Formats: sequence, structure tokens, C-alpha cells
Amino acid sequence: MKEEIKANLITKYICGLCTPEEEEFIKNWLKTNTSNQLFLGCIKQNIMSNPGITVVK
Repeated sequence: MKEEIKANLITKYICGLCTPEEEEFIKNWLKTNTSNQLFLGCIKQNIMSNPGITVVK
């Protein structure tokens, strides 16, 4: 079964806006598959390289 995660939750995680429950969900999701880690890394890299996006941490 293909795993899916909502894009807005990933965006919230990258921007530091997740609830503790959402953050735990993402962390568990990242542990389940190295492809998930690569996917998130690519998104983070694209967001961080865009000067028009502000990340809250």
C-alpha cells in the first residue's frame, strides 16, 4: 500500500508550525522509509533556497 501524507502537514513541519502530535506523526513517517527522508530533504532544500519564504523555528 502506498503511503500518502498531506502536503500542508509537511509544509507546517518544515516551517515549525506543527502541533506536537503532528510533529510526532511526521517523525514516525520519516522513520518508516528512507524515501520519505529523501522526499522531505528535497522539499526543505527547495524551500530554504527560495528567498521569498520565511521559515519559523
